[in-house]
Amino acid sequence: MKLICPNCKTEILNSSINITEAIAQCNACNEVFKIADYLNKDEEVERIPKPTFTKVNIEDNFDSHTITIPTIGWNSNSIYSLIFACFWNSISFANFFEAYQKNKIDIMTFIFLIIGVFTFLFFLFTLLAKIEADFNRDIISVSRIFLGLNYKKKKSSKWLESITEEIAYRTGSRQERAVYAISLNFCDNSTIRFGTKLNEEERKWLIGELYEMKKKYQTSKDKF
Repeated sequence: MKLICPNCKTEILNSSINITEAIAQCNACNEVFKIADYLNKDEEVERIPKPTFTKVNIEDNFDSHTITIPTIGWNSNSIYSLIFACFWNSISFANFFEAYQKNKIDIMTFIFLIIGVFTFLFFLFTLLAKIEADFNRDIISVSRIFLGLNYKKKKSSKWLESITEEIAYRTGSRQERAVYAISLNFCDNSTIRFGTKLNEEERKWLIGELYEMKKKYQTSKDKF
């Protein structure tokens, strides 16, 4: 994302952005403005009721929100991942044993086996991974908890620019199947994506709730 001066519409240079104070100064007209004021000009997102079937939980702790996406288990994504993992591994193991019998094992044989292992781990991830996201006026963190491991991404909530639904990755032999996720887009051009196991209605509901959190925490009077 590029920051544009609200006064003279000149693009703000990275050297003129103070990340610590969350302010920026225009080199052309010397206008100083808060990043949060700039970000709060995004379009309103229509909120929809919480789907009755969803297992996603949002806990409002007054000064923070915690979103929990539990292990959803068997769904279209996990079933597709299992089918693809079985297909890939059956071919790679068959090629390995054939090469072993002919004493012609090469580097490509091992590469196919390694890819097969990762496809199976990806299947387990889609089946068993749990997502926890914390949102407050200072930090946004998203944790992926899988087999006892916790992989966390953290960003300053001051720099959250937009919340969208985007393609996370594509699957299939010809990459024809798109898998969508919720994308948190920040001013430094970084993103945090999650929610690939949710269906479209759940994602749209959660995006609406996240926008409400964004407005609440980015307009907090004691934020700066």
